[in-house]
Amino acid sequence: VSGNADDLARNQQMKYKIYGTSRCPFCMMAKHLLERKKIEYEYLTMEAGSVILKEIKERTQQHTVPLIFEVAENGTETFVGGFTDLDNKLTKI
Repeated sequence: VSGNADDLARNQQMKYKIYGTSRCPFCMMAKHLLERKKIEYEYLTMEAGSVILKEIKERTQQHTVPLIFEVAENGTETFVGGFTDLDNKLTKI
């Protein structure tokens, strides 16, 4: 993140929700990326065969974890993708 005050303010307003498994290295990388950027997130650990994780994978058409969503102030969730998608998105800030 640059030293630009607008960029820092944007980071503080963004919130993310990560669905992942306990043994997923890319899930841990996503958590660490958000922590380094000081961006708030919620991490939900799902077992690989959980019904909720299966439903999210079907809805997003992504079959790997992490499944990362940006959460708007009104609670609306927008699918970002996986770790690489999150990293690319935050690099633009």
